[in-house]
Amino acid sequence: MTQWGLVIRISSKASPEATRELKGLKWLDFGWESIEIMMMKGLRYLPTIVYTASRIDVSNRFCVWTPTLLHERLSQQYTQEIERTFNFLSQRVRVWIIRSSEKPDFARWPCEILDLKEVQDEISWLAIHDLMSKDNPKDREIAKIIASRLYWGRELTFEEKIDDVIDDENHFGKRFADFFSRATEIHRKYPKSRFWFYAVFE
Repeated sequence: MTQWGLVIRISSKASPEATRELKGLKWLDFGWESIEIMMMKGLRYLPTIVYTASRIDVSNRFCVWTPTLLHERLSQQYTQEIERTFNFLSQRVRVWIIRSSEKPDFARWPCEILDLKEVQDEISWLAIHDLMSKDNPKDREIAKIIASRLYWGRELTFEEKIDDVIDDENHFGKRFADFFSRATEIHRKYPKSRFWFYAVFE
Protein backbone atom coordinates (compact mmCIF):
# COMPACT_ATOMS: atom_id res chain seq x y z
CA MET A 1 0.00 0.00 0.00
CA THR A 2 1.33 3.43 -0.91
CA GLN A 3 1.76 5.66 2.11
CA TRP A 4 3.87 8.37 3.73
CA GLY A 5 6.77 7.39 5.93
CA LEU A 6 9.43 9.15 7.97
CA VAL A 7 12.83 7.65 7.21
CA ILE A 8 16.46 8.08 8.20
CA ARG A 9 19.43 8.75 5.93
CA ILE A 10 22.61 7.49 7.55
CA SER A 11 26.01 9.09 6.97
CA SER A 12 28.52 6.88 5.16
CA LYS A 13 30.94 7.83 7.95
CA ALA A 14 28.70 6.47 10.70
CA SER A 15 30.12 3.60 12.72
CA PRO A 16 29.00 0.06 11.79
CA GLU A 17 27.33 -0.26 15.19
CA ALA A 18 25.35 2.98 14.79
CA THR A 19 24.43 2.06 11.21
CA ARG A 20 23.11 -1.32 12.30
CA GLU A 21 21.01 0.19 15.07
CA LEU A 22 19.67 2.98 12.88
CA LYS A 23 18.69 0.52 10.17
CA GLY A 24 16.69 -1.26 12.84
CA LEU A 25 14.42 1.77 13.03
CA LYS A 26 13.38 1.23 9.39
CA TRP A 27 10.69 3.82 8.84
CA LEU A 28 7.67 5.31 10.58
CA ASP A 29 4.48 5.29 8.52
CA PHE A 30 2.05 8.10 9.23
CA GLY A 31 -1.17 9.72 8.06
CA TRP A 32 -1.53 13.47 7.73
CA GLU A 33 -4.57 13.46 10.01
CA SER A 34 -2.33 12.24 12.84
CA ILE A 35 0.18 15.04 12.31
CA GLU A 36 -2.60 17.60 12.19
CA ILE A 37 -4.08 16.24 15.43
CA MET A 38 -0.67 16.81 17.05
CA MET A 39 -0.91 20.47 16.06
CA MET A 40 -4.45 20.69 17.41
CA LYS A 41 -3.07 19.41 20.72
CA GLY A 42 -0.45 22.17 20.83
CA LEU A 43 2.59 20.28 19.53
CA ARG A 44 4.66 22.32 17.09
CA TYR A 45 8.21 21.09 16.69
CA LEU A 46 7.63 17.47 15.71
CA PRO A 47 4.79 18.32 13.27
CA THR A 48 6.96 21.02 11.67
CA ILE A 49 9.76 18.51 11.14
CA VAL A 50 7.36 16.12 9.41
CA TYR A 51 5.58 18.74 7.29
CA THR A 52 8.79 20.32 6.01
CA ALA A 53 10.48 16.93 5.60
CA SER A 54 7.87 16.12 2.96
CA ARG A 55 7.65 19.43 1.13
CA ILE A 56 8.92 22.97 1.52
CA ASP A 57 9.38 25.95 -0.76
CA VAL A 58 11.35 28.81 0.74
CA SER A 59 12.55 30.36 -2.53
CA ASN A 60 9.18 31.81 -3.52
CA ARG A 61 7.00 31.82 -0.45
CA PHE A 62 6.96 29.51 2.51
CA CYS A 63 4.93 26.49 1.49
CA VAL A 64 4.37 23.07 3.03
CA TRP A 65 1.76 20.36 2.70
CA THR A 66 -0.98 22.57 4.09
CA PRO A 67 -2.75 20.78 6.95
CA THR A 68 -6.38 21.16 5.87
CA LEU A 69 -7.50 17.57 6.23
CA LEU A 70 -9.67 18.18 9.26
CA HIS A 71 -10.01 21.92 9.78
CA GLU A 72 -9.62 23.93 6.59
CA ARG A 73 -10.32 27.18 8.39
CA LEU A 74 -7.11 26.67 10.42
CA SER A 75 -4.95 26.16 7.35
CA GLN A 76 -3.41 29.64 7.29
CA GLN A 77 -2.92 29.66 11.05
CA TYR A 78 -1.13 26.30 10.94
CA THR A 79 1.04 27.29 7.98
CA GLN A 80 2.13 30.46 9.76
CA GLU A 81 2.91 28.47 12.90
CA ILE A 82 4.91 25.93 10.90
CA GLU A 83 6.89 28.75 9.27
CA ARG A 84 7.67 30.36 12.64
CA THR A 85 8.70 27.01 14.09
CA PHE A 86 10.80 26.14 11.04
CA ASN A 87 12.66 29.46 11.36
CA PHE A 88 13.25 28.80 15.06
CA LEU A 89 14.61 25.31 14.43
CA SER A 90 16.71 26.25 11.40
CA GLN A 91 18.50 28.90 13.48
CA ARG A 92 19.61 26.18 15.89
CA VAL A 93 20.56 23.33 13.58
CA ARG A 94 21.75 23.13 10.00
CA VAL A 95 18.79 21.86 8.02
CA TRP A 96 19.35 20.89 4.38
CA ILE A 97 16.84 21.94 1.75
CA ILE A 98 16.96 19.27 -0.93
CA ARG A 99 15.99 20.65 -4.33
CA SER A 100 14.83 18.59 -7.28
CA SER A 101 13.40 19.29 -10.71
CA GLU A 102 11.35 16.09 -10.55
CA LYS A 103 9.59 16.47 -7.20
CA PRO A 104 8.92 19.13 -4.54
CA ASP A 105 11.79 20.44 -2.44
CA PHE A 106 11.97 19.07 1.08
CA ALA A 107 13.93 19.57 4.29
CA ARG A 108 16.36 16.99 5.61
CA TRP A 109 16.66 17.39 9.38
CA PRO A 110 19.94 16.48 11.11
CA CYS A 111 20.16 14.28 14.17
CA GLU A 112 21.21 17.37 16.17
CA ILE A 113 17.53 18.33 16.17
CA LEU A 114 17.20 15.71 18.90
CA ASP A 115 19.47 17.77 21.16
CA LEU A 116 16.91 20.58 21.41
CA LYS A 117 14.90 20.72 24.62
CA GLU A 118 11.77 21.80 22.74
CA VAL A 119 11.86 18.67 20.59
CA GLN A 120 12.58 16.38 23.53
CA ASP A 121 9.72 17.92 25.52
CA GLU A 122 7.28 16.98 22.76
CA ILE A 123 8.69 13.45 22.47
CA SER A 124 8.24 13.04 26.24
CA TRP A 125 4.72 14.44 26.10
CA LEU A 126 3.70 11.96 23.42
CA ALA A 127 5.26 9.08 25.34
CA ILE A 128 3.21 9.93 28.44
CA HIS A 129 -0.07 11.32 27.10
CA ASP A 130 -2.71 10.07 24.70
CA LEU A 131 -3.34 12.20 21.64
CA MET A 132 -7.11 11.82 22.01
CA SER A 133 -9.67 10.98 24.66
CA LYS A 134 -12.89 9.03 24.17
CA ASP A 135 -14.49 11.27 26.81
CA ASN A 136 -13.63 14.52 25.01
CA PRO A 137 -16.48 15.69 22.72
CA LYS A 138 -14.05 17.64 20.48
CA ASP A 139 -11.86 14.58 20.05
CA ARG A 140 -14.90 12.50 19.16
CA GLU A 141 -15.88 15.04 16.50
CA ILE A 142 -12.40 14.81 14.97
CA ALA A 143 -12.54 11.01 15.07
CA LYS A 144 -15.99 11.15 13.50
CA ILE A 145 -14.59 12.98 10.46
CA ILE A 146 -11.80 10.43 10.08
CA ALA A 147 -14.11 7.44 10.63
CA SER A 148 -16.48 8.64 7.91
CA ARG A 149 -13.65 8.46 5.35
CA LEU A 150 -12.45 4.96 6.16
CA TYR A 151 -13.45 1.59 4.75
CA TRP A 152 -14.50 -0.75 7.52
CA GLY A 153 -14.14 -4.46 6.84
CA ARG A 154 -16.29 -5.45 9.81
CA GLU A 155 -19.63 -4.37 11.14
CA LEU A 156 -19.42 -1.76 13.88
CA THR A 157 -21.70 0.93 15.17
CA PHE A 158 -20.54 4.42 14.30
CA GLU A 159 -19.66 5.06 17.95
CA GLU A 160 -17.48 1.95 17.91
CA LYS A 161 -15.77 3.23 14.77
CA ILE A 162 -15.07 6.52 16.52
CA ASP A 163 -13.59 4.62 19.48
CA ASP A 164 -11.41 2.61 17.09
CA VAL A 165 -10.09 5.77 15.42
CA ILE A 166 -9.19 7.26 18.81
CA ASP A 167 -7.42 4.03 19.81
CA ASP A 168 -5.50 4.04 16.52
CA GLU A 169 -4.43 7.67 16.93
CA ASN A 170 -3.25 7.06 20.48
CA HIS A 171 -1.32 4.00 19.32
CA PHE A 172 0.28 6.09 16.58
CA GLY A 173 1.31 8.75 19.11
CA LYS A 174 3.16 6.12 21.11
CA ARG A 175 4.85 4.68 17.99
CA PHE A 176 5.84 8.19 16.95
CA ALA A 177 7.36 8.92 20.36
CA ASP A 178 9.15 5.56 20.38
CA PHE A 179 10.66 6.19 16.95
CA PHE A 180 12.18 9.50 18.06
CA SER A 181 13.13 8.17 21.50
CA ARG A 182 15.09 5.31 19.96
CA ALA A 183 16.73 7.69 17.49
CA THR A 184 17.69 9.91 20.44
CA GLU A 185 19.25 6.98 22.29
CA ILE A 186 21.33 6.03 19.23
CA HIS A 187 22.36 9.65 18.68
CA ARG A 188 23.57 9.97 22.27
CA LYS A 189 25.28 6.59 22.18
CA TYR A 190 27.13 7.38 18.93
CA PRO A 191 27.40 11.20 18.84
CA LYS A 192 29.85 11.20 15.92
CA SER A 193 27.60 9.05 13.71
CA ARG A 194 25.34 11.49 11.91
CA PHE A 195 21.95 10.89 10.31
CA TRP A 196 19.04 12.89 8.94
CA PHE A 197 15.23 12.65 8.95
CA TYR A 198 13.06 13.14 5.87
CA ALA A 199 9.70 11.92 4.55
CA VAL A 200 8.93 9.75 1.53
CA PHE A 201 5.76 8.63 -0.24
CA GLU A 202 5.92 5.10 -1.55
